[in-house]
Amino acid sequence: MISNNKYDYIICGGGASGLLLSSALISDSFFDNKKILIIEKEAKVDNDKTLGFWDSKETILDEVVFKEWEYAEFKDSEFHNSFLLKPFKYKMIKSSKFYSHLGEKISDADNFTYLNANIKNIDQENKIVKTDNGEFQSSIIFSSIYEDKEIKFNKYPLLKQHFIGWTIETKDQSFDDNKITFMDFSVDQKNEIEAVSDLIKNEVNVKEIQLLEGTSDILVKKIKPNFKTLGPKHGRLMKEISNVVSNLNAEEIKKLEQTGNIELAINEKSIIFELSDFEIVSQDIEGWLVAHEGTLTVALDIVIDKNLKDEGISREFVSKIQTMRKNSGFEVTDRINIFIQEHSSITDAIENNINYIKSETLAKDLKILEELKDGDEISFDEIETKISINKI
Repeated sequence: MISNNKYDYIICGGGASGLLLSSALISDSFFDNKKILIIEKEAKVDNDKTLGFWDSKETILDEVVFKEWEYAEFKDSEFHNSFLLKPFKYKMIKSSKFYSHLGEKISDADNFTYLNANIKNIDQENKIVKTDNGEFQSSIIFSSIYEDKEIKFNKYPLLKQHFIGWTIETKDQSFDDNKITFMDFSVDQKNEIEAVSDLIKNEVNVKEIQLLEGTSDILVKKIKPNFKTLGPKHGRLMKEISNVVSNLNAEEIKKLEQTGNIELAINEKSIIFELSDFEIVSQDIEGWLVAHEGTLTVALDIVIDKNLKDEGISREFVSKIQTMRKNSGFEVTDRINIFIQEHSSITDAIENNINYIKSETLAKDLKILEELKDGDEISFDEIETKISINKI
């Protein structure tokens, strides 16, 4: 245990945010005589993520940059554009290099102390950080520890997102190594979607993904002329073309999408049109939300029955409990007991999915209590209740 527990600054969390803040403090002479403590459960050394960022000038991280790009590209089956990013560059760092580089910088700073400990509580009011290795005081406490709390803005919507990166080895050269590919819809997406279907379901909270053919009754296509391409070629015939195109049926639209062209009779004259001469979109139908991008169409069934709603509530509880396990410093193999304060909207959901909740959270027992004095307050979908967990 550290004997002197008072510091000028405490940084809770030794991930990317905590390390970058520490580096900035070290680089500023104002902090040379300040005592600074950084607390992290265990020193990060693994290459567990890839860090990417834009910059137009040199940075303190340039010496550990693994790869940088000056060019980028977008492409799909009808469009391909490469462009220069100048004055910016897109830079990539492997996290293992990032951790070791900034970790060495912190180790060399005489006024920094790095503590491996589980943070149990951050009391901003009394300026105390409680860990399993003692309590520490500071007038200023920074925390980069993620808390899964609902944040509400009155004026603007809030988008919470995170990204998962994959390293994929291919048999053939699939990318231009000198360009970053933002989006590539020029290939069939079916196999790619199937490969990550479980990930998609977890990320967007859906129960099932079905890959449908274009003839499915769920998708209703609408077609209209693309005046930007047709105008210069057939300006005087645009009215006649519009009339003929408006009468195309689903099979004809499907054939156009598959072959990339269609032959139409305009004023008794046969003209071959390209796919780019038209705009094809999927219409919303009752009970579905439909989005269309290039050749990709996504339809979302928005009819939610009681079983689906109950499953959604149970997944919310699993997410909240997993966050509580992490914040409590539990090991991934630790078994727990769960106590949830009763709420009229959750009883059926929990009882009908109790085995799923217990399995996902490694719970031996789960009880719904009429009143729970201690516990973390949670809220979602107009549900407000409390959860308490303890390690067995």
